[in-house]
Amino acid sequence: MMPSLSFCTEFENIVLDALKVEVERAKKVNEHTFANIDFSGIDILEFPCIRKLFESGIIHGRYYAEISVLLMCEKCGITKDETEAYLRKLFTIFPGIAPSETDLRINNALTMYGKGYKFSCRTVKETFGEKFCNFLNCLVKEKVGANKKEIAENDQQIDQKYDGMYIRRSMNKSGTQVRIDPHPDKLADWILKDNNILTYKETIFVYRNGCYRSENETVVDKVTRTLNDICKGVNSSNIDRKIKDVMAQIRTKSRVNVYPFNDYKNALPVENGIVIFDFENQSCKLIDHNPTKYKFNYKISIKYDRGITNTIIHDIYMICRRIIPTHQIN
Repeated sequence: MMPSLSFCTEFENIVLDALKVEVERAKKVNEHTFANIDFSGIDILEFPCIRKLFESGIIHGRYYAEISVLLMCEKCGITKDETEAYLRKLFTIFPGIAPSETDLRINNALTMYGKGYKFSCRTVKETFGEKFCNFLNCLVKEKVGANKKEIAENDQQIDQKYDGMYIRRSMNKSGTQVRIDPHPDKLADWILKDNNILTYKETIFVYRNGCYRSENETVVDKVTRTLNDICKGVNSSNIDRKIKDVMAQIRTKSRVNVYPFNDYKNALPVENGIVIFDFENQSCKLIDHNPTKYKFNYKISIKYDRGITNTIIHDIYMICRRIIPTHQIN
C-alpha cells in the first residue's frame, strides 16, 4: 500500500534534515577529508569502511550510510547514475525497507550530489564504530601518505638563486620532515644588492624612475615574496617574525644619518637624466641617473634638450657672485 501524501512529506523532511546535518558535519571535519587527493577510477568497495556498509545489514544510521556511499562515489569520479545504482545495491541489504521508501530516500540523497560536500572517515567511525574503519589497510592511508610526501618534497624545492640564504634541517630519519631556517642578514644583502634602498630613521626610501621615494610597503612586499619562495608549506609558519628579522637587517644596512640626502649645488634631476652645471664656463651636460652617486628624493618633470641655449642661469650666478661671498655659492 502506497503511503499517503502527508506521510511522504513528513518523511521527506526527516530524511532531508538528517542528510543536511550529516553533510554539514562532513564539511567541517578535518580528519582524512583528503580534499586534494585524486581517487578517480577506484571502486568504492576497495575502501574497507564502504565495503563494511554493504556487508552489515545496517538498521541504525542508514541515512549516514547512504550519504557516505554517495560522497565516496563522487570522490572516486563515479557518475550520478552509477551512484544511484550503488545506492540501490546498498538498500537491498537494509532489512525492512519497502521499494517506495527506497526510491524516496535515494532521490533525496541524490540531491546532495555535486554540492561540494566531502566524505569523512571520522563521521563513519563516529556513526558506525571503530570496527568499520580499517585505516591501516585502507587506500586513504596510502594516498594520504603519498600526498604528504609529495607535498613535503615540493615544499623543499627551492630556487637555486637562494642558495646560501637558508639552512635545511632534517627533523626525522626518513628526511620527509625538513625545517627551513632563512638567514635574515644574507637575505637583506641579496635584496639590497638588487635594489637601491636608503633608510632614514624609520622611513625606507626606494630608488625608482630617477629618484628615491618613501616606500616602506614596497620593501616589505619584496621581503615577503622572497621568504614565501624559501619557506613553503609547514615552513611558512611565523612568517611575520621572519619578515621583521629581515626588515631589521635591511634598515640597519641601508641607514643614512643625514636628510635630505640630495644637497647637490650643481646638479638637477630631470626626466631623462641629471643636468650637471658648469657655471664658470657657462655650460651644462646631461648624464644618466645615478642612484649611488646622486641620491635625489625628487625629480623635475621636464626633459633636458641640448638644442636649447639660455644665459639666464649664468647671469643669475654672476649677480650672486657680486653680492654674496663665493664660499656661500659654491
